[in-house]
Amino acid sequence: MKTKNNHKKLLSPKNSHSRQPRRLHKKLLLHPLAIFLILCVGVLLVKATFQTHADSYEVTATVPAPLPTSPAVITSYSDQEHVSSSRVTISGTCPDQSYVKLHINNAFNGVSLCSSGAFTIRTSLVPGANSLQAKVYNITDNEGPASSATTIYYDELTSSVKEPTQPHPETVINSLDGSPYKKDAIQQTSNRPTVTGFAPPYSLVTLTFHSDPTQCTTRADANGWWTCTLTPELAAGGHYVDIVITTPDGRTISSPRLYILVTTYLDTLLVPKLPASQLIVSSDYRYQVRYPGELWSWNMQITGGTLPYSIDITWGDGKTTHKSNVQAAYQATHTFLSSGTYQPIIRVTDGAGQSATIQTLAISKTSTVDFSHNTSSSDFQSYLWIIWPAYIIILLMIASFWLGEYEILSRRRSTRKHKAVHR
Repeated sequence: MKTKNNHKKLLSPKNSHSRQPRRLHKKLLLHPLAIFLILCVGVLLVKATFQTHADSYEVTATVPAPLPTSPAVITSYSDQEHVSSSRVTISGTCPDQSYVKLHINNAFNGVSLCSSGAFTIRTSLVPGANSLQAKVYNITDNEGPASSATTIYYDELTSSVKEPTQPHPETVINSLDGSPYKKDAIQQTSNRPTVTGFAPPYSLVTLTFHSDPTQCTTRADANGWWTCTLTPELAAGGHYVDIVITTPDGRTISSPRLYILVTTYLDTLLVPKLPASQLIVSSDYRYQVRYPGELWSWNMQITGGTLPYSIDITWGDGKTTHKSNVQAAYQATHTFLSSGTYQPIIRVTDGAGQSATIQTLAISKTSTVDFSHNTSSSDFQSYLWIIWPAYIIILLMIASFWLGEYEILSRRRSTRKHKAVHR
């Protein structure tokens, strides 16, 4: 009987191996507070990891801005004005806190920030008629009211027109297609005649060609000389021209009727039609503000002209770029090192000497946000490859300890059930 009791004592839970106290590392890892702290560390580690990766993302923000209430209006040049240079500077008025896109013949051709109620855009024209329209936008790219189009004629001379050296105020007409004017004579001209003459300085000169009335309008320069080339082609045969001069003080001067005989074999002084391969350069633009030192880029598209193309860019910060043998699709890139508003001028020249100019816009501002945390984030990111494996090992250790405890508990329950059956 004594032996039996001793045997029960040996098998009792107090003396069993399964009831031995847990080791210190198990107590620490399996303690509820320790598990809670480890889970908190995991949450912070995940957050820090995603935040560190997010530091390298580019964020684009849209700032609400009022819609422009008035249109952008071209004031230079005047509607129906003729110019003799393809490269022009278009200027006008616009509302504050906006920018202006210039479209020529419905194609984007330059952009300018509205400063003190005015804009200025350098661009190039194609021979003949150019329909210009200035469109105003706020800084969120919402378009404001539209303005009417302005038509400018670029008279591309293929031979020089000899300007008279002795102006005579009483002689309104001086030459036709470069030949001296003969009073009371019917002169032969091309189907797009060029008429030159003299009028009081800055007078408006209107030439009306009959029988189907079509007009050519120009303005005398500071010395009184004017030149006007008819844009539509006249039919062969006889025509007459009425010339009316309106002086700056409102007076009207009429010239004797001019009679001409259009002869198709005579060459016009101007290119009668657009070249079959006119050089045109275009670009994309959206309002953006970047920090100094960030890279700017513009996608350029070159069409027409004659290969090869070359490109010259004046960035506005004292630096220039020249590239030869560029492709039709070209990306212009530049980094502005200081704050400012820059209007880069991009000029493309083809193998035949044609050139096209476009102006774009770059706004660079210094950030007022403190990015000092980026350095610590970068340092922390370099240790993630050590922290994550160590954290995963700790989780696996806890899981293995829990599994071990579960197995011991299962064995203990099985032993108790076995004893209960044999009692």
